[in-house]
Amino acid sequence: MNHHYDPTHVEKFLTSLGHIEAGGVTEVRILPKTPYLVVNGRREYVGKIVAGYYTDYTTAARDIEPFDGQAHLYATLNPCDMKLMRRAHNRLAYNVKATASDRDIISILWFPFDVDPVRPADTPSSDEELKEALDCRDRIIQEAFEPHGVPVIPAMSGNGGHGLIPLIGYPNTAETQAQIKRLLDWLSETFTDETVLVDRTVGNPSRIWKVYGTLACKGDNTSLAPYRRAFIDLPDTIHRVEVQS
Repeated sequence: MNHHYDPTHVEKFLTSLGHIEAGGVTEVRILPKTPYLVVNGRREYVGKIVAGYYTDYTTAARDIEPFDGQAHLYATLNPCDMKLMRRAHNRLAYNVKATASDRDIISILWFPFDVDPVRPADTPSSDEELKEALDCRDRIIQEAFEPHGVPVIPAMSGNGGHGLIPLIGYPNTAETQAQIKRLLDWLSETFTDETVLVDRTVGNPSRIWKVYGTLACKGDNTSLAPYRRAFIDLPDTIHRVEVQS
């Protein structure tokens, strides 16, 4: 596994979210492991949350890099209202108090699912645990979506399996949210077992998601349960689909 940060991979992922085309912006949200971090060679007080709003993903990838391996790095899956740029315009702000809420999301562009191996909280997964999660992710793709012609982009969070379905762009309404919840509930009920958990809580509009290309750094890095760099297998062209629950 490549342990070197590659800004082009991060930029490609953020661009692929489609937020600019939808008329929105992307919130990058960073949860530091400690309130003081070394950023660009200086010890800085960053607080509990670092966040910024981006339409310039080259700048976003550059700004994220100093936090790689020192923090948990996320972005909103769905596009935020452009007005949020007033908080931090193509830059990161430290110790922020306000972040994107469900009402700040202008459309629903993604259906995500997250398969985590059962293990102690706040720890990396072992190779065997990760394999269990990725095998379950693949079963979900093959059994729940492929028979219906629904494309799923496979990904790995660093500790578990992810799948992302690009949607045509649904309105952020109670009806849309209910449809997403029903499908997530069904996936969880169908595929969760004693070794893996399919998270039923990841469907809220303002859900933050792992920034692929960054290091997952829960707990301590050991040979039995190492830190890994999150990865997504992005297609050359993203085909957005209509999904019925």
